[in-house]
Amino acid sequence: MRPRRPPRLSLGVAGALVLATASHAPACGPFFPNTYLNASDAELLAAPEGSFAGEIARLLALAPPVLPPWKVVQPKPGTYWNSDAKALQETRDAVLAAEFADLDRAMAARGDPPDPTRTIADSYREARQQLETWARRHRDQVASSAQAARYRAAGMNDLSVTIDPPVAIQLPAGLPVEFAEYFAGAKAWYEDRKADARAAWTAVLALPEAERRHRSVSAAFMLGRVWTEEAGVYASLNEKGARADAEAVRYARQVRSLVGAGLADPLGLAAASLGWEAKAELLRGNYDRALNLYLTLHAMGDSTALESLRRAAGETNQRATPENLLALARDPTSRGVLTAYWVARGGEHGGALGFAQTPGAAGRLAAAMQQAGVQDQPNADRLAWLAYEGGQFVLAQQWAALAPAKSAIAEWIRAQLALRAGNLPEGEKRLRSALAAGGLSEPQQQRAWAELGRTCLAQDHAADALTAWLAGGHDRDALYVANRVLTIAELRTFVDAHRDSALERTLAQRLARDGQVDAAQNYFTGEDLLQFQGYVQDVRLAFDSAKLSAERAEAFWRAAQAMQRHGMDFLGTELETDYYSDRPKVLPHERLTDADEVQARRESRLAGGVFAPTPDELKRLGTAQTAPEKKFLHYRYRAADLAWWAAALLPNDSDETAQILDTAGRWLAARDPEAANRFYQALVIRCGNTALGRAAAARHWFPVKPAVP
Repeated sequence: MRPRRPPRLSLGVAGALVLATASHAPACGPFFPNTYLNASDAELLAAPEGSFAGEIARLLALAPPVLPPWKVVQPKPGTYWNSDAKALQETRDAVLAAEFADLDRAMAARGDPPDPTRTIADSYREARQQLETWARRHRDQVASSAQAARYRAAGMNDLSVTIDPPVAIQLPAGLPVEFAEYFAGAKAWYEDRKADARAAWTAVLALPEAERRHRSVSAAFMLGRVWTEEAGVYASLNEKGARADAEAVRYARQVRSLVGAGLADPLGLAAASLGWEAKAELLRGNYDRALNLYLTLHAMGDSTALESLRRAAGETNQRATPENLLALARDPTSRGVLTAYWVARGGEHGGALGFAQTPGAAGRLAAAMQQAGVQDQPNADRLAWLAYEGGQFVLAQQWAALAPAKSAIAEWIRAQLALRAGNLPEGEKRLRSALAAGGLSEPQQQRAWAELGRTCLAQDHAADALTAWLAGGHDRDALYVANRVLTIAELRTFVDAHRDSALERTLAQRLARDGQVDAAQNYFTGEDLLQFQGYVQDVRLAFDSAKLSAERAEAFWRAAQAMQRHGMDFLGTELETDYYSDRPKVLPHERLTDADEVQARRESRLAGGVFAPTPDELKRLGTAQTAPEKKFLHYRYRAADLAWWAAALLPNDSDETAQILDTAGRWLAARDPEAANRFYQALVIRCGNTALGRAAAARHWFPVKPAVP
């Protein structure tokens, strides 16, 4: 028979709390772009993405399950999500400590004399630790041997790894039979003799009740586990697989029966057995039972059950037949979990895990719910969401109509449907309602603000788009509108209406580049304002012909140095040419190195869609901003001009004149030697008798600066 692939599930604390620990690696999500100006209609009109954890929390809040009384024992930090050796060892130590405490109670209940009792208990501890040490080394050797075999097959080396044979361990005479049998099962398990392990643990449960009160729960738990793992090896219809499934479920339930009868459960195995039973039920195709068990375990507080539930939902969606889906659609819990799975696109960052099948599978589930006659009003917004995700837009509209009017998700789906139909005003109205309703997660709010911005821009409401993108933290998009679409006057009106706007610096720089220096001073703040005011005062003094030449030269030179040091703050452009990087006091945006690409795409590739650039926007692009003639570090040319005028007011063959010409020329020399050449020539011609002039003439360029000691 064809082996069936067992579901990759985390199984509560069960994996570590008796014999061994399984580790899983969490999925890492991608980095999502924070700009929507270039997004296509298909991207913008996609269904919102949900959080699986958030949707499950909502499901539990709407219909809290009746929780069983068993306690959950959490694994040590790191046990399931990485291979932290210390955490794994701490978990194993806790398992052994519980076993040794059971032995102490068993020996005390038997009434043995103190000294022999201590000798038996100590000897058993040594035997158990000896087994654990061998098992840990054996696992490492097996893993190293497998890796060495892969290297040999690839011709990389001829190494081999020696695997130690099973260790002979002598148990102390007088050890209670249930501990001896349980130990035999543990040893067989570690040596991969699963049939012998089952036989030994079955022997524990076959003892008279009075002789198995301390190891029965652990033995039943491990039998449930070993049968579940064996069930995963066989094909679904294989007789052995069916028997293994049934045995796994039987022993998982026996764990809880034994605990219910009063046997101690310090490791929380009754709760953990729900996970193994859920896995066995999933293997045998009882999907509703599996999902309900995992959900209960999660509601009880098991930290690994949510991931198990997510994976089980994925397995169910992959393997369920149409008949299965119809039955699941009729079960409120199952349809809630499966809906949560698909609206979250497979779980947190599910899109990064290859969930390209989401629309089709979600559509099949939505169709099954429609066939089942589901009209669950409290969850109608989620059903509308699911139908929209699955491309069943008529069904999405029907369910959205049943949803509460104030549901944020329902309003968002209504907005998407309106936008899909090209009704921009209705889409805008619904998006605003969704944002005002509350209940959206932070990522969902950011996405809704982004869509609202594009919806407003597509109606030539640029200021409203700017407001939406600022609210959603979409700084690239906001800066694009502030620099490319709005005129300076329009941007000033916007900033004046939002006096705390983070765009004050943007406006100040645009005004300064446009020569409106007095107006610019109203929008610079803090140190920038002080520096800019000083610069403006020096420039005005320098151009005052009524002042002495020396005084004017000093003012020109101060202004030149201020522009050189602070020109990016005064005149920088957040798009090209400068891609002005932010400071803590400005928008927390990144370098906008894709601004030209954004404009090019908006001018060409996005034409014809719902969110296409309007003729007015296209007319404004490239004309709203006063762009510098020079590319990048353009302010240095302004600083160099100021320095040139300073030198022009000073005498020839003056060390001060030479110093200004040399310094200002160097500002341009590396990037634009042609522009710097006039400073070199003036240095040689006007200041040829100075030390700097003679050095420049000798080198035929600016002299080499002496090394700083």
